[in-house]
Amino acid sequence: MTYLSWFLIGAMTLAVFVPFHPGLYFPGRDNGVFLYAGWRVLIGEIPYADFWDHKPPLIYFINALGLWLGQGNVWGVWFLELILLFASSYLSFHITKKLFGNLIALGATLTWLIVILPVTIDYEGGNLTEDYALLFQFLCMWCYFKLISRQEVDTKLTTVWFLLLGFSGTACFLLKQTTIDTAISAACLLIFYSLLSSGLKLALRVVLYLFIGIIPLILILLLYFIAYDAWISLVQAFNYNFAYLPGYPLLVRLSLTWAGIGKYQLAPGIYLCTVVIVLSAIVVVLLKIIKIKKGVTYFAWPGPAAGHMVLLATMSFIISFFLISLSGRNYPHYFTSIIPSASILIAYFFYMASAPCRVFLSNPGIIAWFCLFVCLTPLVVFSGGSHRIQYKLRSIAVSRPLAPSLEQLKVMVQAKPVEPTDTILFWGAEAGWNFLLKRRAPTRFVYQYPLWQSNYVTPEMINEFTDSLISQRPLFIVDTHNKAALFLLKDINDTIKGNDSVCPANSNTSAIQYPLMNNWKRFQEWFACNYSLVGSLKNGWEVYGKR
Repeated sequence: MTYLSWFLIGAMTLAVFVPFHPGLYFPGRDNGVFLYAGWRVLIGEIPYADFWDHKPPLIYFINALGLWLGQGNVWGVWFLELILLFASSYLSFHITKKLFGNLIALGATLTWLIVILPVTIDYEGGNLTEDYALLFQFLCMWCYFKLISRQEVDTKLTTVWFLLLGFSGTACFLLKQTTIDTAISAACLLIFYSLLSSGLKLALRVVLYLFIGIIPLILILLLYFIAYDAWISLVQAFNYNFAYLPGYPLLVRLSLTWAGIGKYQLAPGIYLCTVVIVLSAIVVVLLKIIKIKKGVTYFAWPGPAAGHMVLLATMSFIISFFLISLSGRNYPHYFTSIIPSASILIAYFFYMASAPCRVFLSNPGIIAWFCLFVCLTPLVVFSGGSHRIQYKLRSIAVSRPLAPSLEQLKVMVQAKPVEPTDTILFWGAEAGWNFLLKRRAPTRFVYQYPLWQSNYVTPEMINEFTDSLISQRPLFIVDTHNKAALFLLKDINDTIKGNDSVCPANSNTSAIQYPLMNNWKRFQEWFACNYSLVGSLKNGWEVYGKR
């Protein structure tokens, strides 16, 4: 049975991830930035100082490792992510098997693989921070399980689990700050239990162990950035996360996150977890107040560890939902972080659903399989995950829609006398194209979002951007018509075509409100005098070349 379970989980992980392979998926905005960053790290550039991004640094080194494994090919990154997803699926199954048995563990793991993961991966085809954080979230959960299953806190092995919990939580934070829900929940519960059982002394020892586990990764990265004089750039990039937060109330952000669940057809899995949390609370109340041992206990948990893990999952689920809501955005990949807590809650749902089999049948195996099938069927049929898999499997032989535009741009580059050091600027957020063309950006602002963020950008940043372009003189500047841009090249297209004056007093862009307009005028004047429209790509992007 166990070998069959491993085979099914491995096959399902492969089936879910194969349709999102690089041969079908074009790098998205975030995915493309990470690929570009990994490529530049391998060449020797330093994150934040040589290329700007506001994500924590671990994702860049993971992409660098994947590209190194693939000899510069994106397939190396894809294969590395597949291996890490296998490891996450293994931990999910292993933990839930320890708590609820083989069959329920299989059902819970297959559920999140089918119902939730395809929706979150489909946004950009994988290679996102939340995907890699999954393994470390499950590691936090595994460490917590091992610790609450042990009686003594002084043993050497117990200390190792505390250190690994601190290390895994730090890895989550260094991938994406919003993925630390499991680490926070586990740390808080362990400190609370230690305080209740043995007082302040033991609780402080637990805090010390966790802190020691946190130090190594933080220290290594801090010394790395200090050694390359990039720690100030790191802090400045990190501050962008606060500027990124919206100004509207938290309640509105929470409602937007809840709306995203239905928007991306994540409802079956998420709503199920919510129902389980409520039912778990009701069961606990019944067991405590009514104290009926026969029958009702079949709806509780099979042992103390299961109760602790359900509590951990409940806390993690609530904290994760809160952290996801902070940005006020509900992109589907944000919900990846709820998968570890969802795996436990869904397993507990299957355990409660199979309670009648355990109560009334002496050999409930066949009926349990039937109950699992009944529970899984509506989740699979009505979930967005299964729809994504079906669509991708049908279109797996279809060429990528942006591929003709990329080939067109390659021809335009080859038609000019170019040097290996010649650069291309994509105006917007398309760093993935720089990676695919193996042409670096002429500025560390490989995408220009920070320059359009009014509560973050400074005159020095805009002047740095303009100075970089003037000194590098990129081979092409491509207007990608990014909707998030407050300042678009198309606003001065008429100027370039000779239908308007480029003088600041006559510029038709002055009516548009975007940050530090006066600082942008030097860039406008330089661009209009040195670049002209040389063609359009098949996807509608306009290409400007040096005069």
